[in-house]
Amino acid sequence: PDPVTVEKRNLEVEKTVVNQPEDGDAYQAGEEILFAVTVENTGNVNLTGITLTDKMIGTGTEAVAVNVTRDENGALSTDADGKIVTTPVAGGHGAFDLEAGKSTVLYYSYTVQEDDLKAAGAAAIKNTVRAEASDGTTGTDETGDLDIGEKRPDYTVRKEITSIGTAEGGRY
Repeated sequence: PDPVTVEKRNLEVEKTVVNQPEDGDAYQAGEEILFAVTVENTGNVNLTGITLTDKMIGTGTEAVAVNVTRDENGALSTDADGKIVTTPVAGGHGAFDLEAGKSTVLYYSYTVQEDDLKAAGAAAIKNTVRAEASDGTTGTDETGDLDIGEKRPDYTVRKEITSIGTAEGGRY
């Protein structure tokens, strides 16, 4: 008899943060967080109509689908300030198909809002992504906590004694 092939349907999803906070510590209001989402069909059946839902936890909004460009060396293109250049994708990335064993990378962006910082006890936000094919095959992933915070000026206070006296009558 002919061997029987069992269909295996599976989507693996990996979400990574592409850029770090500008201050190296926490993302600030107005700062963009860029996410790369890798979707891989690890099954042996082609999957069609795959859609992604990308939500920010702790903000009540979704991340925005964006395109990135690469320079002649294959690195992500940056502007004069060293920030990765992104352009929004009108209507989102849309549904796509993946052959068995193939993968694709899509990008999403979120700009931290003042309201995120004002939320009760907000010190971090998370990002989750869910991929779902038209046949119901799913895969999910989420980032760990992404620290957010208010910009705080950095300063040092130095106190010096400039005169020494006996303080007669409260005066030096």
